[in-house]
Amino acid sequence: MKRVVLCSVIITFIMIISLSGTFIVRHSCREIKEECERVIESYKNGENVSDDMKEIFSLWDEKTELLCFIVNKDKLDETGFVISELLDADNMHEGDFLSGMDSLIYSIEDIAEDETPNFKNIFWTFMNKFNTSFLFYAIQQNLLLINTMLSEKTVGFCRNKKV
Repeated sequence: MKRVVLCSVIITFIMIISLSGTFIVRHSCREIKEECERVIESYKNGENVSDDMKEIFSLWDEKTELLCFIVNKDKLDETGFVISELLDADNMHEGDFLSGMDSLIYSIEDIAEDETPNFKNIFWTFMNKFNTSFLFYAIQQNLLLINTMLSEKTVGFCRNKKV
């Protein structure tokens, strides 16, 4: 009975971590995406967007501090690279800037979509995205203990059995 309760607590803990991570990622991505869409509208209206792009870059830096624990680092680096290319928006051609912004929005949507709850995210987030060396050590020790207990029972059973 203790093991069932322990398993239930562990599964609940993993689900809470997974869903809170999903909420953080989706909220951060939504905020950055809305800012990007606002910058696109400003650019189409002929406004200067260099300062707005610097704001997006600083917002990205702020959000990345938390996202780096949850999201794959390669995706964060790729998106940060796209943002840094767009910082000099006033010296870019309109098509290049709009294409870059579309690429940025796509990257942000891709990050958010990867964190959409599904079976893999709910049950494997804790193991895949956090430092779980202690958890793996504990599982390994439990498996060794179970293996030892089973082998002792088997050996003891064989010793007591008359052949």
